[in-house]
Order: sequence, then structure tokens, then C-alpha cells
Amino acid sequence: MKEVNCPKCGGSGKTEHTHILYGVCFLCKGNGIVSHSVVILSEEKKQAKADAKILKAQIQKDKMIKELKLIKEVEHKNYLTRLRIQNLESSILFYNDLLDTKKLNTELEKEIKDLLKTDELKLNEEKNNIINNCNEFRN
Repeated sequence: MKEVNCPKCGGSGKTEHTHILYGVCFLCKGNGIVSHSVVILSEEKKQAKADAKILKAQIQKDKMIKELKLIKEVEHKNYLTRLRIQNLESSILFYNDLLDTKKLNTELEKEIKDLLKTDELKLNEEKNNIINNCNEFRN
């Protein structure tokens, strides 16, 4: 089995992390030398960790993209809802004005009819007065 300097500590057997087990390298257990297969496994483990980080970042990115699409969809629906509300409010105002105008027209028609009735009554009264006066004159 081929032995090589430890890639973690550079062959010194110590790391800069002296607060953890007095800085003894965990990979070579302080010997400074490891078998070549350990180096290969260490490199594969590093690559697997890097791949896992990339995969995790991609998953997180995909989640964020989905959330953003959902938010945009909801916001678009809210925008359309706001437009529909504005449209309905405008229509309601239009119909209110129309109804008020019709109501006004109806009230005006009633007033005109009342005036005509009053005028007709006055005319009838005058007519009756004239007829009475004529009858009195004849007698």
C-alpha cells in the first residue's frame, strides 16, 4: 500500500484548530502520513460534499423560482381582480347616475302631470264658472 503525506495537515500531523484535541489532525491521527486510498476516499468525500452543496443550492433555487412564479401568478390574479373591481365600481356609478336620471325624469313627469292636472282643473273650474255666469245671465 502506497503512503503519502496527509492532504489535510500537509504531513505535519497538526491543524490550525488547536482548540480541538490540541490541533491533532483527524485524517492522519497526528502521524502526517496516510495511505493513498484514504486520500482518494478523502477527495471523493470532498467531491460528494461539493456535489451535495450544488444539489442543495439547485433545489433551493428551484423552490424559490416556484415560489416567485406563484407570487407573480397570485399578484396577476390580484391585478385582474382589482381591474374587475374598478370596472364594477364604474358600472355601478354609471347605473346609479342612470337610475337617478330616470328617477329625476320620473319626478319631472309627475310634476308635469300634476301641473297639467291642476291646469285642467282650473280650466274646468273656469269653464264651469263661465257656464254658470251664462246661465245666470240667461235667467
